[in-house]
Amino acid sequence: MDPLKTPQNWPEKPVEKAADILSGAAQTATSAASEALHRTHDAVKESTERGMAIGQDALNRTQAETQRLSQRSVEMGSEALKACVTAGHQTADLMSELNQAMTELGNQSISHYDRLSRQAMGVRTVQDMVNLQTATVETLQDHMGGFARLYGLYVDGLGRILQPIAEQAVKSQRGMVAA
Repeated sequence: MDPLKTPQNWPEKPVEKAADILSGAAQTATSAASEALHRTHDAVKESTERGMAIGQDALNRTQAETQRLSQRSVEMGSEALKACVTAGHQTADLMSELNQAMTELGNQSISHYDRLSRQAMGVRTVQDMVNLQTATVETLQDHMGGFARLYGLYVDGLGRILQPIAEQAVKSQRGMVAA
C-alpha cells in the first residue's frame, strides 16, 4: 500500500469530513449546554419565586395575626379600664353607704349614751343600778349589732367592687389563652 494514496474505503476529503463532524459535535454540545443552562436558570427562577411566595405568605399571615392580637389587646385593655371605672363608681357608692351607716351608728351611740347618762344620774337604789347595767348591756349589744351590720355592708360592698375586676381578669385570661 502506497502511503501517499488514500485507501478506497476512506471518505473523500477526510479532514473536511472530520471538521464537519467536530463542528456538529461542538454545536450539539453547545446547544445541549445552553439548553441545560436555560433549564437550570428556569428551575432556579421558579424555586426563587416559590420561596418568595411562601415567604410573602408567611409575612402576610404574621402581619394579620399581629394585627389581630394587637386589636385584641386594645379591646382587653378597654374592657379592663371599664371594669376599673365600674369598680371606682362602686367604691364611691360603698364609701357613701359606709359613711351614712357610720353617721347613723354614731348618732345612735350619742343618743344611747345620753339616755344612759341620764339614767345613771337617777340611780337611787340597787334596782336602779341593775336596770342601768341591763340598759348598758343592751346598748352595747345594739352597738355590736350596728358594727356587725357595718362590717357586713363593707364585705358585701367589697364583693360588689371586686366582682367586675375578677370577671374581667378571668375573661382576659381566657382571651389570651384563646388568642
